[in-house]
Amino acid sequence: MKIEVFTDYTCPFCYIGKQKLMQAIEKTNLQEPIEIQYKNYEVHPEIQGAVQQPYKDYLLESMDGRAEKVDTFLAELQQHANEVGLTYHFDTMIPANTADAHRLAKWMAKEQKEHEWTERLMQGHFVEGKDLSDRAYLFSVIEELGYSKKNEF
Repeated sequence: MKIEVFTDYTCPFCYIGKQKLMQAIEKTNLQEPIEIQYKNYEVHPEIQGAVQQPYKDYLLESMDGRAEKVDTFLAELQQHANEVGLTYHFDTMIPANTADAHRLAKWMAKEQKEHEWTERLMQGHFVEGKDLSDRAYLFSVIEELGYSKKNEF
């Protein structure tokens, strides 16, 4: 079975959906092999580099300064994340351009590491507050997965 998933590493709903998909696959105990293919899109292609402000402040600007609306949105988002075992750290998350991360994902897919790459970047963004536009961080994840940037770049 082939499953195509459209995702961005900075999309909070995508990470929740990914966790739900993995839990559903585990529960169904399918006998046939499952291939998950990630289709990339950018949530915020207009961002250049990283926005050097917390996610909550970025949302506040995009929601016309309505703090109550942002707080309600984040509380509901965290509730959905909790349901699948995730804890988001909105205070350390920074919105970022993910174009380089998506380009490197193509290489990781050729190396059969696309799933690990996606999980590691989402965890880095939502839990650890990593800047996904930072090439040094992206290369550190590549090396963490057992590859050397020197061999390919």
